[in-house]
Amino acid sequence: MRAYVLSRPEPVAPWNEPADALEVFARPIGEWRRKVLTDAGFEVIEVRNPADLTAGGPALIVGADVVFGSQALRAFTDDARSEARDRVLALPDCAFVRFTSSFMKLRTAEVEGRTAHLYDVFWSRDGRFDPADLERFVPLLLDPAERVLPTSAPPFAIGERIPMGVTPRYVFHVRHWIHVLLANIVGGLCEALARAREPRWWAWLTWRLVRAFPWTPRRVLGTFVHRGRRCFIHPTATVEGCVLGDGVIVDAGAVVRGSILADGARVGQHARVQWSVIGRGARISWNGIASFAVLMRGSESSFPGVQMSVLGREAYFASGAWQFDTSFTGPVPVRVEGRVVQSHHLLLGIAVGHQAFLGAGVRIAAGREVPNRTRWIENPSGLATKIPPDLAPDGVYAVHDGAPVSLDQLAAGKRRS
Repeated sequence: MRAYVLSRPEPVAPWNEPADALEVFARPIGEWRRKVLTDAGFEVIEVRNPADLTAGGPALIVGADVVFGSQALRAFTDDARSEARDRVLALPDCAFVRFTSSFMKLRTAEVEGRTAHLYDVFWSRDGRFDPADLERFVPLLLDPAERVLPTSAPPFAIGERIPMGVTPRYVFHVRHWIHVLLANIVGGLCEALARAREPRWWAWLTWRLVRAFPWTPRRVLGTFVHRGRRCFIHPTATVEGCVLGDGVIVDAGAVVRGSILADGARVGQHARVQWSVIGRGARISWNGIASFAVLMRGSESSFPGVQMSVLGREAYFASGAWQFDTSFTGPVPVRVEGRVVQSHHLLLGIAVGHQAFLGAGVRIAAGREVPNRTRWIENPSGLATKIPPDLAPDGVYAVHDGAPVSLDQLAAGKRRS
């Protein structure tokens, strides 16, 4: 059975790359999608022009910016194959869609008296596809079978708190950096829910629990870990509910929970990582924090760390740099197609471009995008660069234009002004 992937050249800011090149679950989106399709028995064919599709047999047609899991694919294709109509995947208006679909520009339709949101996953009986004739694809509404989780925000955050839905039949369009964040974090929860419904998962869990005897809370929680080869976890570190690739290092005193760490990732001493995706060779330095964050391969975050943010490939977030993740006047504003608009997220960090550098003292407001390969440093006027060797003992000095100024001089200057 053929599956055609239609390229979508529109770049995603701030990385200026199509969605296929960005990462989900610590691998390129195109690679993840190919794995899901080939595991389901599809021959994957990438095409640039829909006119290049070969007619003559049924085929699956998928947009190149779509991320989905095996359960969504199986539920859609099983039902579509049994009908004599062309179909398009649809999810009903639910908590999952409301939480994840901002700026996706999904088409909608009325299906059985319910609002349906249409994703770029099509089933064509004859293999033909015309983007100008999407009306012939009848929505196939999937039951999301979701679990609704409450979301929290600081009490001073102004706006609506939207509950988060988690479904084993998840689908995302990646058209904004927010979607990269949500596809990794919310999608990771959805993928965990999907796997928890598989019989082989329960067999694996039973085997691990037997091995954990005699049972203690630490030993039991430690069983929920998939560990690759040559991993090193310090005896004083805590790792729970994680997927670890090959060669992962978790140093002394670190705590890692509910996260994906790809090959060669490293978590430094006393660092904290929770519900995050740490890409291949990426690092969280000592005392750093990654909370609901995505680090693409080769990037690094230092103290204090990142939250609700995405770091591009080989980006560097230096010790003492700060990112904010809350707006005091309403939902965090973001840039969409050249305009600044409000998102519906009360907690949202920043997006850092590939090979960007944020130095100590730099502060970035919530919702902002740092372009590729830009370097940011603190204002040098506040950095002491001229320190005379004959400063008066016991003096108290402030830094002004790079030089020390006594408090008496500062006070006299203010009086004159």
